[in-house]
Amino acid sequence: MSNNMYHLFFIDDDKDFLRSMNMAVSKQIHENGNGMDIETHFMSDPHEGLSFARELTDESEKIAVIISDQQMPELTGIEFMEKVSEFVPISMFPNR
Repeated sequence: MSNNMYHLFFIDDDKDFLRSMNMAVSKQIHENGNGMDIETHFMSDPHEGLSFARELTDESEKIAVIISDQQMPELTGIEFMEKVSEFVPISMFPNR
């Protein structure tokens, strides 16, 4: 992957919601991406999302945005964000 790539994460156990977001976000990026390299990731399993986020950060990729559902069966959105903040570089969390 490119080191100039920005990744957007959407984590939600509602697969219909993820499909809707995929259509809406992909259209917006295509129309308004301003030439930026943006890759979107839509995941219904928060553990899969954590593993993939760790893989990206291990490869020095930039995670620009993480949007997480709060009520999921395996992890809450807060728990997900707490776990991801353990390995996502602090510079990506400027208020910490």
